Amino acid sequence: MPKSTGGAEYTDDFIPKSELDIVVTDDQAEAMIDGIRGSTRMGAIGDGKIFVSDVNQVVRIRTSEIGDDAI
Repeated sequence: MPKSTGGAEYTDDFIPKSELDIVVTDDQAEAMIDGIRGSTRMGAIGDGKIFVSDVNQVVRIRTSEIGDDAI
């Protein structure tokens, strides 16, 4: 539905977005990326993006495990 601001009409066609934060070990990363890309790609604007970043440390509070053991 068109809206108006000071005489100019516009339409807000926003696509709902979701964010997933997934932490995997380095050796699982490529398979995870491929799986997400393969199951979500529709070939349309709004398919999304995958950001890959390092996690410096992981600590499981309950057991005090650190690193890959905590994942």
